[in-house]
Amino acid sequence: MVCSLDDLALARDRLHRDKVNLVVVKDSCLLASSAEGGVRPLVQMVLQLGEEMQGAAVADKVVGRAAALLCCYAGVSAVYTPLASESARQELRAADIQIVADQIVAHILNRSGDGPCPFERLTEGKGPAEALAALRAFLGP
Repeated sequence: MVCSLDDLALARDRLHRDKVNLVVVKDSCLLASSAEGGVRPLVQMVLQLGEEMQGAAVADKVVGRAAALLCCYAGVSAVYTPLASESARQELRAADIQIVADQIVAHILNRSGDGPCPFERLTEGKGPAEALAALRAFLGP
């Protein structure tokens, strides 16, 4: 299923206008959004929405490898982000998922900015299903 450009534009607009960190849009309808930062909201949406996310557009403030693998697992069609890592772009492209990123960086940093994001390291060398399992185990219920 291919996401319409309207879905991706709507997701991007909602991300910026509503000042949230994550938006999922499908068939011009808002499926979910979250103001919470980090990867936890995307994990929750993937688990709660399940197959409903197939073909959706996702707008996320930061997309690293972990978020990209979650999008691959969910079967989304397009991702918009102001900031993505190179590994995220590679994962999405390999899965034939459109990515529109304002900026691509070598690595996503941790919150203090003094090292790599722990979720980038946690998902290194993993496929989408393995990444979801590792993130669920790390984040807990």
